[in-house]
Amino acid sequence: MKTLGPIETNIVARLTYEKKIIVTTKDLDLLFNLKPEDRKQIVFRLKKKNILTTIKRGTYVFSPLEAGPAGTGVDELSIPPLFFPRKNYYIGYSTMFNYYGFSEQLFQTVYVLNTSVRQEKIIYGVSYKFLKISENCMYGLETIKVRDADVIISSKERTLVDLIYFNKPVGGINSAIQIFTLIVEKKQCDIKKLVHYTVYFPNVTTRKRIATKNAILSGRCQF
Repeated sequence: MKTLGPIETNIVARLTYEKKIIVTTKDLDLLFNLKPEDRKQIVFRLKKKNILTTIKRGTYVFSPLEAGPAGTGVDELSIPPLFFPRKNYYIGYSTMFNYYGFSEQLFQTVYVLNTSVRQEKIIYGVSYKFLKISENCMYGLETIKVRDADVIISSKERTLVDLIYFNKPVGGINSAIQIFTLIVEKKQCDIKKLVHYTVYFPNVTTRKRIATKNAILSGRCQF
């Protein structure tokens, strides 16, 4: 059992009532009118008791007492937007291969492609790989809702192009081409979008592989 002081008890009760999962220092200041030094001490104590877990500086996962030792479950896709307020990112590669059903394998790393950061982080027990890419690769994206968060992901058609480029997670280029071809032949994607996204993909080898292996694409555009 965790021993909480009066102020901590009030904070935990209010955050539980508000059904907060992600909590920032700004939230704490607004809800409880805390002085910076007081808030710093309270956050420190709540972190020691595993009620708050750091995502990044000033942003935490809140685990109410009833969540038990395992803490609160957090959707892994809801974390990346917290690092990119300018929305210069998308979740892609093998994370989306599973999301769209291209592979049944559950991959252990969440890939976050973006225009500003290159690093690897473990956040709330999940491995994240932030890959820095150029602005001209930021296309073919869409926004989905994950709880209350707007999350940017690669569209199905863009993910198919990325599959040919980033093929190692599915067993190499031959397996990637088989998956790609199956999706196209079954018309489980928008072919016009797929052609468009292929044409603008900056990697020449990827464009040629798609054109060579798929008459549907090679017959509609020049690579």
